[in-house]
Amino acid sequence: MGISLAQIRDISHRMTLSEDGDANEKKYGKIVTELFPNYEIFWKDFVVPCTNRVEIEDKNNIFERVHTRETVSNDIIDIISLHYSVFTNLAISHFHLESIVNKQGLDLLKHQFAFEGFYTHLCSASDIAEYFLQQVYLLLLECRGQESRKLQKMKKENFLNRADKWYEQKYLKGYGDYLDSGKPITMNIPPQTPDVLDEYYQGSEDWKNYQRFIGPIRYYRNVIIHMPGMGILLDIDEKGDIYLLVPKKEKVGEYNKWSKYLSNIRDANRKEADFVKTEHQMSSDIENTEKLLNALWKKPIQDMKSLVWEEANPCLLDKYDILLT
Repeated sequence: MGISLAQIRDISHRMTLSEDGDANEKKYGKIVTELFPNYEIFWKDFVVPCTNRVEIEDKNNIFERVHTRETVSNDIIDIISLHYSVFTNLAISHFHLESIVNKQGLDLLKHQFAFEGFYTHLCSASDIAEYFLQQVYLLLLECRGQESRKLQKMKKENFLNRADKWYEQKYLKGYGDYLDSGKPITMNIPPQTPDVLDEYYQGSEDWKNYQRFIGPIRYYRNVIIHMPGMGILLDIDEKGDIYLLVPKKEKVGEYNKWSKYLSNIRDANRKEADFVKTEHQMSSDIENTEKLLNALWKKPIQDMKSLVWEEANPCLLDKYDILLT
């Protein structure tokens, strides 16, 4: 049984993560949305209508309220699950940061676990965010009867032209990287998610800023995960407390192998220039990630609102099982 558009507007706008979210959203909602408020805006407008919250008023009935309505289409459910996964990975990143900031004493293994876990989940949040944005874009295209130019089947001539450009631009460097690290090189057909999002965001500064930032974060994560104990230094502050230093993100390429680390660390001046407290690097990176995701969320929010409220798009309303009356 469908619910009316007027009911949706009235109910969803009264919802908040702190009052109507699940246990994780209630605990970490304020922390995540401090710099990422558009997460909650999308949640109110396009996640809440998928759930039993619009039909069950009793806030104590948490388990039933957060479940999706049975008549909502599977592709919508998959999209909102991606949205929630972005949140949970950011929340786990905050948890790891808190465990370092609030440390009692110093357990090197626990500290390293939190440091590695932080960047693992921060990068997972960005990976899932990109996939979420792509799926929203494809949903918008479907509901408007359009197709992505990036996802069209290529003719043999176009494929060979692309392969020729890939060889000239990427093969030699990729071959060298393979010899150095053992990581294979690939030519992605069809395009990867970022290529589709290039089409969606059409060269916007928000998308460019995000891409410039997230590449070094992923490289930093890869060095941390594949080189346990990466260049960690112990130091003592003026109070006599021991703390840990790690290479700054922009310097990590100079410490991505133990041979480089051992060679560079012999220069005492490099410690101050190249290293930073773990919690300082982590705080900076999650703050910037959430700000950049917040900027990216503006477009899908506006586009989805346009489909629902301005166009009353029948395809999208049917997927949500929303009535016009």
